[in-house]
Amino acid sequence: MLWIVTFMFVAPACIKLSYSQIVQPNFRSSDVELHPSLMVMNSTSYAHFYCTNYHPENLPLVVSLSRNISNKLLKLSTYQVNETTTKIILHSKRFIGIFYLFCYKKDNEQRGTRADVIVKADAGLLRLARRCQVYHRKYIKCTLRASTLARAIQNGFSPEIEFIENTEARSYKEDYEFLKNESTNNYLVFRLEPMVEGQFPAGVKMNIKITLPYFGTSQYRFDMTPTFVIQPNFTAHAVSKNKVEIHLIPNSPPAICQQAIQLKSNATKKPAWKILHPGRTQYFIDKSLLRTIYQVCVRCRQTSNESYSQEECQDIVLSPKYNSWKNIVIPVGIILSIILVILASIRLYIWISEKRAEKQPKPTQLAAETLVLNNGNIDRCSKVTDRYDQVIFDNESSFITETESQLTPDTYQPLYVK
Repeated sequence: MLWIVTFMFVAPACIKLSYSQIVQPNFRSSDVELHPSLMVMNSTSYAHFYCTNYHPENLPLVVSLSRNISNKLLKLSTYQVNETTTKIILHSKRFIGIFYLFCYKKDNEQRGTRADVIVKADAGLLRLARRCQVYHRKYIKCTLRASTLARAIQNGFSPEIEFIENTEARSYKEDYEFLKNESTNNYLVFRLEPMVEGQFPAGVKMNIKITLPYFGTSQYRFDMTPTFVIQPNFTAHAVSKNKVEIHLIPNSPPAICQQAIQLKSNATKKPAWKILHPGRTQYFIDKSLLRTIYQVCVRCRQTSNESYSQEECQDIVLSPKYNSWKNIVIPVGIILSIILVILASIRLYIWISEKRAEKQPKPTQLAAETLVLNNGNIDRCSKVTDRYDQVIFDNESSFITETESQLTPDTYQPLYVK
């Protein structure tokens, strides 16, 4: 009887601690009341809440959740009961987890209240997803299928986990590590270390016990006979337009490794694996494409024990700098040829213009006449190129007046002196 009473008080406290890390407004005491303040509901059920604002002040109430939950898993609906009260309905559609329900005045999130909501289900069964795997001969990873418990843990619940080994002499340390970042909504991943470094015996039987408040306890016994994961250690880089160099660091103990090179865009297709020897090795790519991402993958396997090969891949790009001299000379030659053609065209245009100018007749200059007066008559005419002289006989004087004027385009007309 005592343990039942203890569980009734301790379990809710554990729940509150488990989701106290959820970010929520720092509510102060206000005139908003949300009832009930704690709701425990099943994963396929409805829950009803009432939020009342005793001093409306023309500000409506706003309802929200502390988690972003899809409407396909949890639907939230609100209905206005009267001027001060809003009815809230939560419909869980196989959602599992914990969260806060907020109710506050519009434009004032800190003046409101909240309720704790716990959505539970049966703990469900545990199953080993695949054989436990040894990495670097230092630790072992075990992956368990647990769809209900895994979702609950991902959505805020804190589990109590216990490993119990069914052997007199322990093979693994009691301390374990729950890898939440590697776990999903369907799988739980754990990491254990051996009592003796590098020794992972076959046939070890392990019991695991997982307990969640409101969910109950789930237990499972599984075989920890491992497979050994070999992670290749290599480097790859392009050395020419169609050649890739792979440098593989030998494994300990020795392993047989293979390599595959293919376009990254074809990564979903089954690659063609070829034996890869330790040391520096070069491989050719048929019909290589420049500026294209290729994927170089390596996998290894040991024959001395059951091993699991984990593929490691690296991306490389065949750059023009790895091409032959033709790929440099040809573009430069094309550019220079274009420049020469342009210059030759300009020079030809200038030469043709000069030839046309030479063939055109030179303009004739208008001439002027020089008149010489002899006894009152014009005796002689001579042509000049820049001016003509007009001779005027003055009857009243004994000398000749000569005037100079600019050339005119009029043709010469004889000048008679009366």
